[in-house]
Amino acid sequence: MKYLVISKKLDNFAVLKLCLAMGYPLYIEASEETLRKLDEKFKPVAEDRFLYSLQQKNWTIEEIHNFNARLQISYDYTLKEYERIQELRKTYNKEYPTDHKQYLSTAIELMSKMRSTLSAYRKIADGFRPRKKRGSKVKEGMTACDRTPLYNGAYSQDAFGWEVYPDKAVKDLHKNLNDYLELAGKCLNLCLEIIDEEKDVRADPEWAYALYQYSFNRSVSNSKRTIEYMKQTGDVIDHEIVKAIEEAEDVKQLIAELYHAFNHSDFNFYCACKTISDGRKAGMTPEEAALFGKDNGEKVIRIRTLLDHILELAEQRDDVVGWEGMLDGVL
Repeated sequence: MKYLVISKKLDNFAVLKLCLAMGYPLYIEASEETLRKLDEKFKPVAEDRFLYSLQQKNWTIEEIHNFNARLQISYDYTLKEYERIQELRKTYNKEYPTDHKQYLSTAIELMSKMRSTLSAYRKIADGFRPRKKRGSKVKEGMTACDRTPLYNGAYSQDAFGWEVYPDKAVKDLHKNLNDYLELAGKCLNLCLEIIDEEKDVRADPEWAYALYQYSFNRSVSNSKRTIEYMKQTGDVIDHEIVKAIEEAEDVKQLIAELYHAFNHSDFNFYCACKTISDGRKAGMTPEEAALFGKDNGEKVIRIRTLLDHILELAEQRDDVVGWEGMLDGVL
Protein backbone atom coordinates (compact mmCIF):
# COMPACT_ATOMS: atom_id res chain seq x y z
CA MET A 1 0.00 0.00 0.00
CA LYS A 2 1.32 3.45 -0.93
CA TYR A 3 1.22 6.39 1.44
CA LEU A 4 1.37 10.03 0.51
CA VAL A 5 3.62 12.05 2.83
CA ILE A 6 3.34 15.84 2.51
CA SER A 7 5.90 18.16 4.05
CA LYS A 8 4.49 20.83 6.36
CA LYS A 9 6.81 23.33 4.67
CA LEU A 10 4.81 23.26 1.43
CA ASP A 11 2.24 25.97 0.94
CA ASN A 12 -1.40 25.28 0.03
CA PHE A 13 -0.89 25.68 -3.72
CA ALA A 14 2.13 23.38 -3.77
CA VAL A 15 0.27 20.68 -1.83
CA LEU A 16 -2.69 20.93 -4.20
CA LYS A 17 -0.44 20.52 -7.27
CA LEU A 18 1.40 17.61 -5.67
CA CYS A 19 -1.83 15.78 -4.82
CA LEU A 20 -3.18 16.21 -8.35
CA ALA A 21 0.09 15.17 -9.98
CA MET A 22 0.30 11.95 -7.94
CA GLY A 23 -3.32 11.01 -8.49
CA TYR A 24 -4.48 11.75 -4.94
CA PRO A 25 -6.94 14.65 -5.45
CA LEU A 26 -8.16 14.59 -1.82
CA TYR A 27 -6.84 17.96 -0.69
CA ILE A 28 -9.36 20.63 0.34
CA GLU A 29 -7.89 24.12 0.21
CA ALA A 30 -8.50 26.15 3.37
CA SER A 31 -10.31 29.35 2.42
CA GLU A 32 -13.60 31.14 2.82
CA GLU A 33 -14.44 30.26 -0.78
CA THR A 34 -14.04 26.57 0.04
CA LEU A 35 -16.33 26.88 3.05
CA ARG A 36 -19.07 28.46 0.96
CA LYS A 37 -18.73 25.82 -1.75
CA LEU A 38 -18.87 23.00 0.79
CA ASP A 39 -21.92 24.59 2.37
CA GLU A 40 -23.72 24.02 -0.93
CA LYS A 41 -22.59 20.39 -1.08
CA PHE A 42 -23.33 19.30 2.49
CA LYS A 43 -26.88 18.32 1.60
CA PRO A 44 -28.85 15.09 2.19
CA VAL A 45 -28.21 12.35 -0.36
CA ALA A 46 -31.38 11.16 -2.14
CA GLU A 47 -32.20 7.44 -1.91
CA ASP A 48 -31.83 6.86 -5.65
CA ARG A 49 -28.43 8.56 -5.76
CA PHE A 50 -27.28 6.61 -2.71
CA LEU A 51 -28.33 3.25 -4.20
CA TYR A 52 -26.72 4.07 -7.53
CA SER A 53 -23.43 5.00 -5.80
CA LEU A 54 -23.58 1.82 -3.74
CA GLN A 55 -24.03 -0.32 -6.85
CA GLN A 56 -21.00 1.28 -8.49
CA LYS A 57 -18.83 -0.01 -5.64
CA ASN A 58 -20.16 -3.60 -5.52
CA TRP A 59 -19.64 -3.70 -1.77
CA THR A 60 -20.21 -6.77 0.30
CA ILE A 61 -22.43 -6.59 3.39
CA GLU A 62 -19.32 -6.93 5.55
CA GLU A 63 -17.76 -3.90 3.85
CA ILE A 64 -21.00 -1.95 4.40
CA HIS A 65 -20.95 -2.84 8.11
CA ASN A 66 -17.31 -1.71 8.40
CA PHE A 67 -17.95 1.55 6.57
CA ASN A 68 -21.01 2.19 8.72
CA ALA A 69 -18.97 1.75 11.89
CA ARG A 70 -16.32 4.22 10.68
CA LEU A 71 -19.03 6.70 9.71
CA GLN A 72 -20.53 6.59 13.19
CA ILE A 73 -17.09 7.31 14.69
CA SER A 74 -16.72 10.27 12.31
CA TYR A 75 -20.11 11.56 13.42
CA ASP A 76 -18.98 11.53 17.06
CA TYR A 77 -15.84 13.51 16.20
CA THR A 78 -17.85 15.99 14.16
CA LEU A 79 -20.27 16.45 17.06
CA LYS A 80 -17.37 17.38 19.35
CA GLU A 81 -16.06 19.87 16.78
CA TYR A 82 -19.53 21.36 16.39
CA GLU A 83 -19.77 21.89 20.15
CA ARG A 84 -16.32 23.53 20.25
CA ILE A 85 -17.19 25.91 17.41
CA GLN A 86 -20.46 26.74 19.21
CA GLU A 87 -18.45 27.78 22.27
CA LEU A 88 -16.02 29.77 20.13
CA ARG A 89 -18.86 31.64 18.46
CA LYS A 90 -20.01 33.00 21.83
CA THR A 91 -16.81 34.99 22.34
CA TYR A 92 -14.99 35.24 19.01
CA ASN A 93 -16.43 38.59 17.92
CA LYS A 94 -16.86 40.06 21.41
CA GLU A 95 -13.29 41.37 21.78
CA TYR A 96 -11.14 43.58 19.58
CA PRO A 97 -8.00 41.38 19.67
CA THR A 98 -8.05 37.60 19.23
CA ASP A 99 -5.60 34.78 19.84
CA HIS A 100 -7.47 32.36 17.59
CA LYS A 101 -6.32 33.50 14.17
CA GLN A 102 -2.57 33.28 14.81
CA TYR A 103 -1.93 35.66 11.89
CA LEU A 104 -3.95 33.47 9.50
CA SER A 105 -7.39 34.12 8.07
CA THR A 106 -10.46 33.35 10.11
CA ALA A 107 -11.53 30.76 7.51
CA ILE A 108 -8.25 28.85 7.84
CA GLU A 109 -8.47 28.95 11.63
CA LEU A 110 -12.04 27.67 11.64
CA MET A 111 -11.32 24.93 9.12
CA SER A 112 -8.47 23.76 11.34
CA LYS A 113 -11.02 23.34 14.13
CA MET A 114 -13.16 21.02 11.99
CA ARG A 115 -10.42 18.76 10.66
CA SER A 116 -12.29 15.58 11.51
CA THR A 117 -15.43 16.87 9.82
CA LEU A 118 -13.62 17.63 6.58
CA SER A 119 -11.59 14.44 6.80
CA ALA A 120 -14.77 12.36 7.07
CA TYR A 121 -16.24 14.16 4.07
CA ARG A 122 -13.17 13.28 2.01
CA LYS A 123 -13.16 9.67 3.23
CA ILE A 124 -16.81 9.21 2.31
CA ALA A 125 -16.13 10.65 -1.14
CA ASP A 126 -13.12 8.38 -1.56
CA GLY A 127 -15.09 5.37 -0.30
CA PHE A 128 -17.88 5.86 -2.86
CA ARG A 129 -15.60 6.98 -5.69
CA PRO A 130 -15.63 4.71 -8.76
CA ARG A 131 -12.31 3.06 -9.43
CA LYS A 132 -10.12 5.02 -11.82
CA LYS A 133 -9.80 3.24 -15.17
CA ARG A 134 -6.31 2.58 -16.44
CA GLY A 135 -5.17 5.29 -18.83
CA SER A 136 -7.91 7.75 -17.90
CA LYS A 137 -6.90 11.22 -16.78
CA VAL A 138 -8.22 13.18 -13.83
CA LYS A 139 -9.44 16.62 -14.82
CA GLU A 140 -7.19 19.30 -13.34
CA GLY A 141 -8.70 20.89 -10.24
CA MET A 142 -11.16 18.02 -9.72
CA THR A 143 -11.12 16.49 -6.24
CA ALA A 144 -12.34 13.14 -5.02
CA CYS A 145 -15.45 14.91 -3.72
CA ASP A 146 -16.23 16.05 -7.27
CA ARG A 147 -15.69 12.63 -8.82
CA THR A 148 -18.07 10.59 -6.70
CA PRO A 149 -21.69 10.28 -7.88
CA LEU A 150 -22.70 10.35 -4.23
CA TYR A 151 -22.17 14.14 -4.13
CA ASN A 152 -22.20 15.24 -7.76
CA GLY A 153 -22.99 14.35 -11.33
CA ALA A 154 -25.62 12.34 -13.17
CA TYR A 155 -26.91 8.98 -11.99
CA SER A 156 -29.55 6.53 -13.16
CA GLN A 157 -32.50 5.54 -11.01
CA ASP A 158 -32.60 1.96 -9.77
CA ALA A 159 -35.60 -0.08 -10.88
CA PHE A 160 -35.52 -2.37 -7.85
CA GLY A 161 -34.80 0.10 -5.05
CA TRP A 162 -34.23 -1.21 -1.56
CA GLU A 163 -35.45 -4.72 -2.42
CA VAL A 164 -31.97 -5.62 -3.60
CA TYR A 165 -30.61 -4.84 -0.11
CA PRO A 166 -32.62 -6.69 2.54
CA ASP A 167 -29.95 -6.18 5.20
CA LYS A 168 -30.87 -3.33 7.58
CA ALA A 169 -27.26 -2.12 7.53
CA VAL A 170 -27.77 -0.61 4.08
CA LYS A 171 -30.61 1.65 5.21
CA ASP A 172 -28.67 2.44 8.36
CA LEU A 173 -25.74 3.53 6.21
CA HIS A 174 -27.96 5.91 4.24
CA LYS A 175 -29.42 7.37 7.45
CA ASN A 176 -26.03 7.74 9.13
CA LEU A 177 -24.61 9.35 6.02
CA ASN A 178 -27.34 12.00 5.96
CA ASP A 179 -27.08 12.52 9.73
CA TYR A 180 -23.39 13.22 9.29
CA LEU A 181 -23.98 15.60 6.35
CA GLU A 182 -26.62 17.49 8.34
CA LEU A 183 -24.27 17.92 11.30
CA ALA A 184 -21.34 18.85 9.04
CA GLY A 185 -23.60 21.45 7.41
CA LYS A 186 -24.32 22.94 10.83
CA CYS A 187 -20.57 23.18 11.48
CA LEU A 188 -20.10 25.03 8.22
CA ASN A 189 -23.00 27.37 8.94
CA LEU A 190 -21.50 28.28 12.32
CA CYS A 191 -18.15 29.02 10.68
CA LEU A 192 -19.78 31.21 8.04
CA GLU A 193 -21.81 33.05 10.71
CA ILE A 194 -18.58 33.85 12.57
CA ILE A 195 -16.90 35.06 9.37
CA ASP A 196 -19.91 37.16 8.32
CA GLU A 197 -20.21 38.73 11.78
CA GLU A 198 -16.52 39.62 11.72
CA LYS A 199 -17.08 41.32 8.34
CA ASP A 200 -20.07 43.20 9.77
CA VAL A 201 -17.91 44.58 12.58
CA ARG A 202 -15.26 45.76 10.12
CA ALA A 203 -17.95 47.43 8.04
CA ASP A 204 -19.33 49.32 11.07
CA PRO A 205 -16.71 51.73 12.55
CA GLU A 206 -18.93 52.58 15.54
CA TRP A 207 -19.33 48.91 16.46
CA ALA A 208 -15.61 48.25 16.00
CA TYR A 209 -14.69 51.35 18.03
CA ALA A 210 -16.95 50.28 20.93
CA LEU A 211 -15.20 46.88 21.02
CA TYR A 212 -11.83 48.63 20.75
CA GLN A 213 -12.57 50.95 23.69
CA TYR A 214 -13.81 48.08 25.86
CA SER A 215 -10.73 45.95 25.16
CA PHE A 216 -8.39 48.97 25.45
CA ASN A 217 -9.70 50.02 28.87
CA ARG A 218 -9.53 46.48 30.20
CA SER A 219 -6.00 46.02 28.88
CA VAL A 220 -4.76 49.26 30.49
CA SER A 221 -6.43 48.31 33.76
CA ASN A 222 -4.58 44.98 33.77
CA SER A 223 -1.26 46.40 32.54
CA LYS A 224 -0.50 49.12 35.09
CA ARG A 225 2.67 47.38 36.26
CA THR A 226 3.90 47.03 32.69
CA ILE A 227 3.22 50.70 32.01
CA GLU A 228 5.02 51.68 35.23
CA TYR A 229 8.02 49.54 34.24
CA MET A 230 8.11 51.11 30.78
CA LYS A 231 8.04 54.53 32.45
CA GLN A 232 10.97 53.66 34.70
CA THR A 233 13.12 52.41 31.83
CA GLY A 234 12.76 55.81 30.17
CA ASP A 235 12.72 54.27 26.68
CA VAL A 236 11.20 56.30 23.89
CA ILE A 237 8.13 54.43 22.66
CA ASP A 238 7.99 54.21 18.88
CA HIS A 239 4.98 52.11 17.86
CA GLU A 240 3.91 52.15 14.20
CA ILE A 241 0.21 51.47 14.90
CA VAL A 242 0.11 54.22 17.55
CA LYS A 243 1.54 56.63 14.99
CA ALA A 244 -0.86 55.44 12.29
CA ILE A 245 -3.91 55.96 14.52
CA GLU A 246 -2.69 59.38 15.66
CA GLU A 247 -2.17 60.48 12.04
CA ALA A 248 -5.28 58.83 10.56
CA GLU A 249 -7.88 61.09 8.95
CA ASP A 250 -10.63 58.78 10.18
CA VAL A 251 -9.53 57.08 13.39
CA LYS A 252 -12.64 54.92 13.79
CA GLN A 253 -12.39 53.68 10.21
CA LEU A 254 -8.77 52.62 10.72
CA ILE A 255 -9.67 50.93 14.01
CA ALA A 256 -12.43 49.03 12.19
CA GLU A 257 -9.96 47.88 9.52
CA LEU A 258 -7.58 46.63 12.22
CA TYR A 259 -10.29 44.60 13.98
CA HIS A 260 -8.89 41.16 14.91
CA ALA A 261 -5.50 42.12 13.47
CA PHE A 262 -3.93 41.95 16.97
CA ASN A 263 -3.44 39.00 19.26
CA HIS A 264 -3.82 39.81 22.97
CA SER A 265 -0.09 40.07 23.66
CA ASP A 266 0.51 42.54 20.83
CA PHE A 267 -2.63 44.47 21.70
CA ASN A 268 -1.57 44.83 25.35
CA PHE A 269 1.81 46.23 24.28
CA TYR A 270 0.07 48.60 21.87
CA CYS A 271 -2.28 49.79 24.65
CA ALA A 272 0.66 50.46 26.97
CA CYS A 273 2.47 52.45 24.26
CA LYS A 274 -0.70 54.36 23.38
CA THR A 275 -1.38 55.19 27.02
CA ILE A 276 2.13 56.55 27.57
CA SER A 277 2.06 58.48 24.30
CA ASP A 278 -1.36 60.02 25.01
CA GLY A 279 -0.35 60.90 28.55
CA ARG A 280 2.85 62.64 27.47
CA LYS A 281 0.96 64.72 24.95
CA ALA A 282 -1.51 65.73 27.64
CA GLY A 283 1.33 66.61 30.02
CA MET A 284 0.67 63.55 32.22
CA THR A 285 3.14 61.03 33.54
CA PRO A 286 2.75 57.42 32.31
CA GLU A 287 1.52 56.42 35.76
CA GLU A 288 -1.15 59.14 35.75
CA ALA A 289 -2.20 58.18 32.22
CA ALA A 290 -2.52 54.52 33.25
CA LEU A 291 -4.53 55.36 36.37
CA PHE A 292 -6.85 58.06 35.07
CA GLY A 293 -6.73 58.03 31.26
CA LYS A 294 -5.91 60.85 28.88
CA ASP A 295 -9.50 62.21 28.97
CA ASN A 296 -8.89 63.32 32.57
CA GLY A 297 -5.56 64.93 31.72
CA GLU A 298 -6.56 68.53 32.40
CA LYS A 299 -8.12 67.68 35.78
CA VAL A 300 -5.14 65.51 36.80
CA ILE A 301 -2.67 68.28 35.97
CA ARG A 302 -4.67 70.83 38.03
CA ILE A 303 -4.73 68.47 41.03
CA ARG A 304 -1.03 67.74 40.64
CA THR A 305 -0.30 71.48 40.57
CA LEU A 306 -2.31 71.94 43.76
CA LEU A 307 -0.48 69.07 45.51
CA ASP A 308 2.89 70.45 44.41
CA HIS A 309 1.90 73.82 45.89
CA ILE A 310 0.87 72.18 49.18
CA LEU A 311 4.20 70.30 49.36
CA GLU A 312 6.02 73.54 48.65
CA LEU A 313 4.24 75.22 51.57
CA ALA A 314 5.06 72.24 53.78
CA GLU A 315 8.75 72.63 53.04
CA GLN A 316 8.70 76.39 53.79
CA ARG A 317 6.93 76.23 57.14
CA ASP A 318 7.84 74.25 60.22
CA ASP A 319 4.27 73.96 61.46
CA VAL A 320 2.10 73.07 58.43
CA VAL A 321 -0.92 71.61 60.18
CA GLY A 322 -2.61 73.61 62.96
CA TRP A 323 -4.36 72.23 65.98
CA GLU A 324 -7.67 72.11 64.15
CA GLY A 325 -6.29 70.03 61.26
CA MET A 326 -6.26 72.96 58.85
CA LEU A 327 -3.38 73.97 56.64
CA ASP A 328 -1.60 76.97 58.15
CA GLY A 329 -0.83 79.19 55.24
CA VAL A 330 -2.24 81.33 52.47
CA LEU A 331 -3.30 79.36 49.39
